[in-house]
Formats: sequence, structure tokens, C-alpha cells
Amino acid sequence: MGAMFSLSTLEDEQNKVKIILDVPEMKVPVYFCCGRRDYNTPFELVVEYAEKLKAPQKRIYGSIILLITNFEEPEQFYDFCKSLLTAS
Repeated sequence: MGAMFSLSTLEDEQNKVKIILDVPEMKVPVYFCCGRRDYNTPFELVVEYAEKLKAPQKRIYGSIILLITNFEEPEQFYDFCKSLLTAS
């Protein structure tokens, strides 16, 4: 219900954001995490943005490497995020 409320409330504003144009650079490491059934952020768009983004470090976890999402497998997603912190 929360996701549907957010979508109906924020959809118009969200559609105005063009992240590739609006956020061309970040001064922190950036990690992209894509789940196998992520219909909100298709893997191809993540790759396109990552290729254009300027950041000190970039890495995509997805496709074959990471096949989880925060909704479908929250414990695994948490463990993954925690592993990024301990690897840094």
C-alpha cells in the first residue's frame, strides 16, 4: 500500500527527474544494485548511467552477480550492503 501511495503521490515529480542529465557527477563511491526482477530500474539503464557518471569509484552488482532485491530477499540484501561497508 505504501508503494502505491508513493507512486500516485510522487509520479509526476519523479517523471521530471532525468538523473543522467541532472546528476552527472558524485564525489563519493557509487554502487548500483540490480535485482533479477527489478522492473523499476532496468539493468540496461543502470549500465547507461554508470558509464556516463563521474565518480571516484563505480561498480554494478547485478545480473548474474547479484540476483536479489531488497523486497524479495531483505536479509540477503542487508548482508550484501553490509559486505560493501566491510570491504571498503
